Amino acid sequence: MTASSTTICHHTSSCTPVTHVPRPAPLLVCAQVHYGFLEDAALLEGIERIRHIPCVAVQGANDLICPPSTALELHRAWPEMELRVCAAAGHSMYSAQLQAEVLRATDAFRTLE
Repeated sequence: MTASSTTICHHTSSCTPVTHVPRPAPLLVCAQVHYGFLEDAALLEGIERIRHIPCVAVQGANDLICPPSTALELHRAWPEMELRVCAAAGHSMYSAQLQAEVLRATDAFRTLE
């Protein structure tokens, strides 16, 4: 993987260019430093603004980083969102079960009008 030498964070006053990590990492680091770009409960409090947008959330049941309880809380606030919980998956995007569900969800969006 090649290194990035540009800042991709929108918090430009507090982030500096990253030159020693793979390309996806600067965004991840920025998200972690800035609490995922959203204040606590911002998504839940603003759910009415996005309720009309079709959404499928794919969650690993054994995810210790983003616990399933957070996905369930979001689903309770946004019941129109389809929640798919993968019983054998954790947080890794390399989980075959998570990958299959994400592909199934994105394939379904192909026919969305």
